[in-house]
Amino acid sequence: MPKLVHKGIKEDRWSPNLVSPLESFLEQVIKPVPKLDSSRAKGIRKNVAYSLQYLEFLEQCDRDLHLTSVLATLNYKAFIITSCSVIEAIFFCVLLQNGRAAVTEWKSVQKVQSNEFRKGEACYKIENEIFKKLSEPELEEMSFNTMCKRVEGKKLIKLGQDVYNRIPYLRNLRNRVHIYGIENSTDTDYMRVNKSDFDQIKTTLKELLTCSLFPLQPPKHFPGLSFDFLNEQKVELATI
Repeated sequence: MPKLVHKGIKEDRWSPNLVSPLESFLEQVIKPVPKLDSSRAKGIRKNVAYSLQYLEFLEQCDRDLHLTSVLATLNYKAFIITSCSVIEAIFFCVLLQNGRAAVTEWKSVQKVQSNEFRKGEACYKIENEIFKKLSEPELEEMSFNTMCKRVEGKKLIKLGQDVYNRIPYLRNLRNRVHIYGIENSTDTDYMRVNKSDFDQIKTTLKELLTCSLFPLQPPKHFPGLSFDFLNEQKVELATI
């Protein structure tokens, strides 16, 4: 099996899925629709393809390198964060295609604050916000949590309930991108992220990429493309 090798060595050298066939595969879902022009859709496809190639690299590192448990844990964390970004991008496009993305008719133009005033022992202030009505609705930013709830609630993607049940937990792990946002000395990445989480996100992402949302699947329709890197893999860890 091809592995990671030193630069300059060509024999049996590992190579990931190429970006071009990944883009072609993703075009089944990430494509122009109202409020998503062809240029932006193309850019999202590219970013998702880059991310999938990076995920394949992280998995190969886990497979080939004798990592300390700390490095393995941070590898799992990077895999989870990037995978959730891929899922989020796909959910965003699905919501747009189905007219379920959040939109707004109003744009904030000014915030006006009053002077501080006292009422009893407490100090208060009043803040007003002025909005201008838009000539036509615009997309409103949605959190990953909001996207997940809309996709699941409207049954926009045919996934097993176990997949939807996993996503909130994985989404919370993704928030660990903010490494300062911990509660105490035991709430560290090393204590909170593990191999089981790595396997869960791989299973979740593979189920999404192989569901009915993508009717054309490799290798039949995309020779050379494979999502086997999302299969579970047992590895040995070095000491911390």
